[in-house]
Amino acid sequence: GPGQQRCAAKVSGFMSPLSAPHSDALRDVEKLTSEYEEGIRRRDDSVHDRLFAQDYTYTPGNGDMMNRTSHIAFTASGTTTVATLLSEDRLVRVFGDSAIVTGRWVFTGSRGEQALSQQRIRYLLVYARREGRWQIVAEQRTSVTAAAANKVN
Repeated sequence: GPGQQRCAAKVSGFMSPLSAPHSDALRDVEKLTSEYEEGIRRRDDSVHDRLFAQDYTYTPGNGDMMNRTSHIAFTASGTTTVATLLSEDRLVRVFGDSAIVTGRWVFTGSRGEQALSQQRIRYLLVYARREGRWQIVAEQRTSVTAAAANKVN
């Protein structure tokens, strides 16, 4: 049915003609992802609390798993701080009541006593729309090696 149609948009400002519900969904998920990035920058766990679904799971680059509660607590702890965060290559794809966002974050900050300079991370966010509200249900991040960062696809 129409709810199962796929639509996508790159953030470059160009959007192909889409049906109104898909355009609204793309805009909503895009806005929430920008809010999430700002929450990461500010270490604002209230943004995480609002955006993470109750059944949210997070897989960081080391392969561990965190649930909603543990990720919010980790964010609030200040173990990792983000001084700058640049979002690149964001692609939002909507599939009915689900959406997938992929992209790359380049950030500086610190992890404990270690300074982090120009760290690159590929990310995957999975959103679900439940009762009319988009929330992140899963997230995975993978560090980008220097060789991969310089590779042209």
